[in-house]
Amino acid sequence: MIDFNLSEHILSSLNQKELDLLKFIYLNSSAIARQTIQQFSNSVHVSSSSILRFCKKIGFSGFSELKYNIRTKSNNSSNCREKATSLENITKNILTDIEGSLSFTTSDDIHSIISLLDSNRDLYLYYPSGITDTVLDYLERQLLLCGRHNVFQVHSPKTANHLFPIVKKDTIFIFISASGTSMKTAQLAKNASTHGLTCISISPFSQNDLSNSCQYNIRFFTSPKDNNGAEYTSRFVIFFVIDILLNLYREKLGRK
Repeated sequence: MIDFNLSEHILSSLNQKELDLLKFIYLNSSAIARQTIQQFSNSVHVSSSSILRFCKKIGFSGFSELKYNIRTKSNNSSNCREKATSLENITKNILTDIEGSLSFTTSDDIHSIISLLDSNRDLYLYYPSGITDTVLDYLERQLLLCGRHNVFQVHSPKTANHLFPIVKKDTIFIFISASGTSMKTAQLAKNASTHGLTCISISPFSQNDLSNSCQYNIRFFTSPKDNNGAEYTSRFVIFFVIDILLNLYREKLGRK
């Protein structure tokens, strides 16, 4: 049985129906992790809107994040019982991240970003120097192959801060962070926004300084990994959400 480790304050704020719902989730977590919100709604005889309100009340953005949390806790529990990480568990974790990330690809921000890509506005990609640069190389190459002009690279905070006050006011900047906690990248995005520039972030699903500094956000699920201060979080899911964005962009180009 999983446990969300809810605080006394949250528990005391739940009414009896919500407490019954929480108990049901605890006892049937494995089945719920595979259900859609509609299927879950039918099984507990509670409306989808009430389920979403309940999810937010216990600290989740929605039903998808609740399911992701259930799966993550379930996988962690399995890992504690097994000394060796099996290929099955690795695959399961990747699929969990992908499914969670898919829930964000229908957001209004995605369609707004596609419209921005489909414009003639200058587009700058900020390279934070690290593993994420590989993702940005892929994004830039694919945009160029789509015929997207005026795509530029920025490789240092100093250069970026120099550009902010002198570029066109409709210029677009894209910032990517695997953790969302990179202070340099978040500060640059904040500086760019202060100058009235359009900022797009690609960052984890949790609230973070980078996404808070940008007008448009693409979210993804991932499990942060760190080795004595050296971050090595997988960029697999970032490639995945970028590929979805690019495919939607190509689809729009094809309709012209």
